[in-house]
Amino acid sequence: MNVLLLSIGAKHALVSFFKQNNSGFDKVVTTDCSKYSAGLYNSDAHYLVPRMSEDNYLPALLEICDKENIDAVLPSQEDELILITKNRHLFEDKNVKIVSSDAALVELCRDKLGLYEFLSSKGIPCVPTIDCCNISTDSVDLPAFLKPRFGAGSVGNIKISSPVLLESYINDASTPLILQPFMKAKEFGVDVYVDMINGEVTDIFVKEKIRMRAGETEKSLSVRNTDIEEIVKNIISVLPLRGPIDMDFFLYEDKYYLLEINPRFGGGYPHANLCGINFPLNISNNLKGQINPDNIGNYQTDTVALKYTETMLMEK
Repeated sequence: MNVLLLSIGAKHALVSFFKQNNSGFDKVVTTDCSKYSAGLYNSDAHYLVPRMSEDNYLPALLEICDKENIDAVLPSQEDELILITKNRHLFEDKNVKIVSSDAALVELCRDKLGLYEFLSSKGIPCVPTIDCCNISTDSVDLPAFLKPRFGAGSVGNIKISSPVLLESYINDASTPLILQPFMKAKEFGVDVYVDMINGEVTDIFVKEKIRMRAGETEKSLSVRNTDIEEIVKNIISVLPLRGPIDMDFFLYEDKYYLLEINPRFGGGYPHANLCGINFPLNISNNLKGQINPDNIGNYQTDTVALKYTETMLMEK
């Protein structure tokens, strides 16, 4: 089987995981709009494509699917997830599977306020989230985190300690904003796989975040945490996501709170893979019509993952 990984950027390691002999895939093809994307040059074939905002982006992807006999497409960027899932039929008409949840669920996960309101109504403990459209800045408990309601990758997140500064940011904002409490808490990243055939959670890899950089986990410790596992199962029971999912949790005053959900591979997934969690194999099994077995808790704990930057030299 052949897989197409979109907007690969610097995800060099992710390409390697799909290229491993135990992934179930024969060919790994990648795309990006910039030739200066390291992940491109680790794949079996790669293509430069238009930006996803351009009209010829989808036709370019469909042409690649035909040329490379692609069986599955894996979006990896938030805006792209929404675009691809909304146009899923274009790929399915070519018998190409989109490895992602339904478009409505992808959009809900992108909406931090909407996700909080929905999951809270279902009894899921979430980090409290306030709509900045209707707040009195003098009555807000500070410090707090101000974030774009539809943001991604921690872009635009800022810690606010002054009511005057908070009001200034809200008044000058060009996009909707939300406010979340500043919680001195342990943070956990969770890599989840939900079987695309039967909708059951098959893998839950939990890592305690030791250090973050630019919105991604730079250092992490693998742990087993049955409390988080139970919350993840409850989330999926009310929010029927599919495939690879990235979740973040806080441990605050002995209680776990969901911070956010990204319905895609997370930046910290390499730690999970190195500890024995094989999402590419799960995906290839599902594409073959095979249901993945329950693998929850079956991974190496007490390992520390240390991400570092490598350098690739290429001709201009």
